[in-house]
Amino acid sequence: KDYGRSRPVNKIDDFISHTWKGGRWSKFLALCLVYNWRAAVFASWLVAVASLVLQSDAVAVIPRVTTFTASLGGELYTSSRCFGDTLACLLVFILFGVFWQDVGTPRKAFVDRFCINQTDPELKKTGIRGLAGFLKQTERLVVLWSPAYFSRLWCTYELASWIHLAKLKPHSICFIPVGFAAFLATWTSTFIVAIMILSVADVMTETMSMLVPTVVLVMLLFPLTVILARGHVRDMAALRHQLQTFSVQRARCYCCDHGHVEPSTGKEIACDRELVYSALEAWYIKRKDTDGVNGIIDKPEMPPLDYFNDLVQTTVHSHLESLNGYTLSYAHTLIASSPAFWSVLSKATYLEHLPWSDKIRYACYLGTLVFACIPTLTW
Repeated sequence: KDYGRSRPVNKIDDFISHTWKGGRWSKFLALCLVYNWRAAVFASWLVAVASLVLQSDAVAVIPRVTTFTASLGGELYTSSRCFGDTLACLLVFILFGVFWQDVGTPRKAFVDRFCINQTDPELKKTGIRGLAGFLKQTERLVVLWSPAYFSRLWCTYELASWIHLAKLKPHSICFIPVGFAAFLATWTSTFIVAIMILSVADVMTETMSMLVPTVVLVMLLFPLTVILARGHVRDMAALRHQLQTFSVQRARCYCCDHGHVEPSTGKEIACDRELVYSALEAWYIKRKDTDGVNGIIDKPEMPPLDYFNDLVQTTVHSHLESLNGYTLSYAHTLIASSPAFWSVLSKATYLEHLPWSDKIRYACYLGTLVFACIPTLTW
């Protein structure tokens, strides 16, 4: 059924490399982060701006029913706004964050579960042996890294194929730890819950408006965010150790783990390790010529498997450290700051009848909050 959802193509945009172990939801969040976060952020910001315009007296399409008090330059102003504008931004943010690939121009991706037949043994064997061919026709390798990634033989083989094809170049690998995606989603949810509760608190007393968000954030979401952030830091330390001590000889595979016998049928299965080792030896074996092929050194001074280990410990290690998967980038902090943008802009209706000097001051405040304060806090 899954294999039937794939189709033949001439070129592949992304090859999704991952282990079959690990949570589905963490991988799902990682893929949403890779493919949809830009569309989700900008679409929600666009809805926030459009809502402000449609609530203005000049347009007056959306009714303003909630009264609130705002402070600017030490002066208090009373105005009104639409209660559901922030909620609309949230819904758009979620819809675009999950379904943007169905709405926009989808990228063609290779996912082993769908592109390799999992029920027909012969088709499965053919698909596995053709992984290097799929990678050759791929523009970008998307690595959904988890702590078990470099311990799996086929993940190692996919990375080896990518190196052999001389594709280890800037922007040719998208490296995203699945734990990082879970942390960022939780951190953003913390801001979203705070903003939603504060929107409801506009119609409550001042005491309740301070008490409710404080209890929710401190008692529930913020500790979870800290736990996930610390887990991400530990994962990154483990990744550096894995790369520094990498050995393809220690990598595990399904066939060897089960004694080359299929547990469900009792039939003997071929050894994947032999296939991977033969490919590595063909790529990195000593040769008499020294002119180089595809940018790969043609005459290593060590056995092929050891040469590949050294390649991962040095070249791959330095390349992955240069990617954003190790640290929280500024672009990612804009995801967490989006709820603040929605909230502050939704309360900008009181600026409509104020002089332009006050409007400029508010714009500076909004820009500083969204593009400086919250990103700094997130970092």
